[in-house]
Amino acid sequence: MVKIKDSDPRRSRPNLSAIFYRKYFKKNQQDVKLQFGKESWPATIIYNPSSKNSFISAGWSSFARASKLEVGDVCVFELINGKDLFDVHICRAQC
Repeated sequence: MVKIKDSDPRRSRPNLSAIFYRKYFKKNQQDVKLQFGKESWPATIIYNPSSKNSFISAGWSSFARASKLEVGDVCVFELINGKDLFDVHICRAQC
């Protein structure tokens, strides 16, 4: 679960749980798809072992723009196929 805090959501790089990342992915970089509604976008999650931090890198900007993310929105990432497809649920700040 990630709350959008940056004034420009397209520039932010949402952090994901390092524990979650290590449980499901073996490499330090993983190509995934972010699905919202009937559309999906390719993205890359990067894990940095030294900082134990993982974040969505490539593809996030396109996803944020297309899904019209705004400050205060909350994204819940659900790994639905056990390897590389995330169903993203968005609770808008107005909820």
